[in-house]
Amino acid sequence: MAQLLENTLLGGAMILVVAGLRRLLRDRVHPNGWLALWAVCLARLLTPLPWRSPLSLYALLGPAAKPAHLARTGDPLSLPALLWLIAAAGLAVWFLAAWLSARRRVRETIPLEKSDRRYAALPRGTALREGPMRGAPLTFGAVRPTVVLSPGLKAPELDYVLAHEGAHVRRRDNLWHYAMAAALVFHWFNPAVWLMAALLRRDVEMACDRAALCALGTERRAEYARTLVKLSTQAEGYAFCHGFGQKRAEERIKAIMKFRKITFAGVALALTMVLGLTVAFASSPASEGKAAGVLNAGDDFHPVYYEVEVEGEGLEKVATYQFSMDEATVMEYDAAEGIVVNPETGEQFHITLQDPADK
Repeated sequence: MAQLLENTLLGGAMILVVAGLRRLLRDRVHPNGWLALWAVCLARLLTPLPWRSPLSLYALLGPAAKPAHLARTGDPLSLPALLWLIAAAGLAVWFLAAWLSARRRVRETIPLEKSDRRYAALPRGTALREGPMRGAPLTFGAVRPTVVLSPGLKAPELDYVLAHEGAHVRRRDNLWHYAMAAALVFHWFNPAVWLMAALLRRDVEMACDRAALCALGTERRAEYARTLVKLSTQAEGYAFCHGFGQKRAEERIKAIMKFRKITFAGVALALTMVLGLTVAFASSPASEGKAAGVLNAGDDFHPVYYEVEVEGEGLEKVATYQFSMDEATVMEYDAAEGIVVNPETGEQFHITLQDPADK
């Protein structure tokens, strides 16, 4: 749970910073730049190991800004952990049911023959179906993607829809759905993660619009935007699907009409933001003091992770655990139980035990 809390705190902070920058610089940064930042946020939320950097913003703000974590002995499943597990399992079941429902509805539509000319606009290996499905036209699946068309689509709307859904397939955009679902399962209690889910979906669609216009030609952006308006009244689609004309069409239309070629300045700005924010916000401060050493009573410790080796006779080897202690806390160790004890509070922490004979 300690690593989960660190991930949600630092990942949530980065999400809020990215969301603020997106509001200020939305039209100045390529949509793929925002997606790169969201990818870093997702990695920070889902990585099971801590990220360390001496350039972390939290290190510059001092010890008060550094997250403290405890890995306690005793009951491994406390009440907060149990509540988290129940909610996470429930949300995971809901996502699985939503995915199965979407797959069932896709399979109820009519598959089109490979000789159909509409396949020409889609990447090889894409399945094409047609039928009345809520949210169609849409793309479902990432490994074996399926495009579902609404009945009665005619040119030129059909050309724009196929260009858009084909871009989704080429970019494997549905992978974002699965990564975001995993982040929501683990961090369901963090409002910033739910905010990222909404903003990420918009940025995926705008990046796909840009890719489709690059294939169609920028001179057709007005007609493309009109098609988006025409289809934007459709109902919200199923989970794990990318639909052509779903909600937030106004934001996408503005981005389409402001379409500009990629500039060096825009690329440089995006790269600077990705690298700078990753180092400053996504990483924790590098560990200070002892990375591995002998625990002495009276040592000063800062609220960061430590891996500690305690020397003594007859100590039995156990697995390595990470823990943190408040500044200037005097700790004692119990050789028989293989734990470190805070004599003031009675808190117990696992430690790494090493037999002196192995040295």
